[in-house]
Amino acid sequence: RKVFLPAHGFGSFYRVFLFHKEKKIGYISEAEIITEFIKKDGEYIPNANYKKAKLYKQRKQVLKIEEIEDTIPKDKKIATQKETRKKLLQTVFKKYAGLSLGYSPYLNKASSFGKNSFVGLKLSTYSSRIHLDFNADFYPSLDLSSSLLLGLPLVKSVRYSIFLLGGGSIDFPLYRNTHYWDKMDFAIVGVGGFSLVAPLNQKMILKVEPQTLYNFNDQTVALRMLLAIQYSF
Repeated sequence: RKVFLPAHGFGSFYRVFLFHKEKKIGYISEAEIITEFIKKDGEYIPNANYKKAKLYKQRKQVLKIEEIEDTIPKDKKIATQKETRKKLLQTVFKKYAGLSLGYSPYLNKASSFGKNSFVGLKLSTYSSRIHLDFNADFYPSLDLSSSLLLGLPLVKSVRYSIFLLGGGSIDFPLYRNTHYWDKMDFAIVGVGGFSLVAPLNQKMILKVEPQTLYNFNDQTVALRMLLAIQYSF
């Protein structure tokens, strides 16, 4: 009916009474029993944890004390919830694939939002200290940008990580009115920037990447802001 916490603060016990020739008082560890009824507002009501324990017993599983909600102090419950959230956000970076959206305006050349916005495919690997990032970006002007970037970790925490990015990109048109192969013009572009990686859960991550691009062919400079959601595989 009531849980008693011992002086040393380790574990707690139910106080029980045995009525034989004389009344005897004893204590049973809460780790050994779960009461079928609990007293609330002067009435005895069924204990939901009792049904849960029976279900676990049928499955030949053990009901942990942390799973019995009504025996956990409020501060301990909050701490457990925070720890559970940390575990949810912790992710072992492996391989990820996903879609990206972005905008890449020129700084020293006329540009428009429609022509410089893009959608893309992003592949990332985190199997080593330096991660690899492959992007294939498609523009409304029927141009394709394909880049390979290296990421060096600067900040790593449970909630987010920041990587320093560096690498190169190749830009080329997918369509021209004249002969396709005769007018194929490649552009070599240097890329540098940062990547903010925030895990949404153990399978999905959100990436925000501000980048600077320099086109070696026509000496143009552009900024690129990319937002991507990736799923591990």
